[in-house]
Amino acid sequence: MYGLPYHPVNRTQIIKLDRLLNEAKRMVTGLPRYTRLDALKSCSKLNNLTELVDMHIHTQETRLRATNAGRYTLMLLGYDINTLPMLPNKTPPWEITVLTDGKPLPLNMDPNQRARRLNYAKRHARATSSLPMTERVVYTDAALPADGTSNTCYATAWGDTPPPVTGLCSTCNCRADLNHLCWECPVYNPPRLRALATIKRGPWPSSLRTWACPEPSPPDRAIEFWRALIMFLQDPAAPPVGDRLRDSHKIQAIQAAPT
Repeated sequence: MYGLPYHPVNRTQIIKLDRLLNEAKRMVTGLPRYTRLDALKSCSKLNNLTELVDMHIHTQETRLRATNAGRYTLMLLGYDINTLPMLPNKTPPWEITVLTDGKPLPLNMDPNQRARRLNYAKRHARATSSLPMTERVVYTDAALPADGTSNTCYATAWGDTPPPVTGLCSTCNCRADLNHLCWECPVYNPPRLRALATIKRGPWPSSLRTWACPEPSPPDRAIEFWRALIMFLQDPAAPPVGDRLRDSHKIQAIQAAPT
């Protein structure tokens, strides 16, 4: 049937091909052999022989005219390809793909639900904590459950893309306090999420004060909080907190110096 557009056939051969196509329609629909052909076609929704031939010819013509390889074939066959419209430039795939900064993408959540969003963010950090620090997360499924049984899809960007923790926070220039750097500064979001993901029991800290000064009972829970805080402060992917505080004080001193 695929060679029908390219071979000469007579009426008898066309009728035989039609019968084969009708048998396929009866097999698909399960209709009896005495079903009228118009009813068979309306129930099967399959193309007839003429429609299949037209579709095949249209596909081949489009391939020859709309692709560089097809136009080269036409040129070898002696056709003038200069009269054809110019082909549009193809966009490389690396310019189509949008790289995110690795932050979680929570779905069906209200922005005011900070605790719920933090819970999902820690699950993301736990799922992607094994990735090298020099690579960026392109996408992570926001529907990752607590037991980690769903299909978590994530990948990393290629090339020498810098990690998302580099750069400066504009707020740090005027607020050089530890609470801002450890809990609010966006530069430290990834290491903060990685550290909070190590805390196995809730409720999780909601501020730097509750993180550094947890409730004394039970003692092992406070130790877990302190270990996570030390892990956050010593994260190699983030600028040292001490250097950031010192640099911020230098900026404040320069801004406050008389001119």
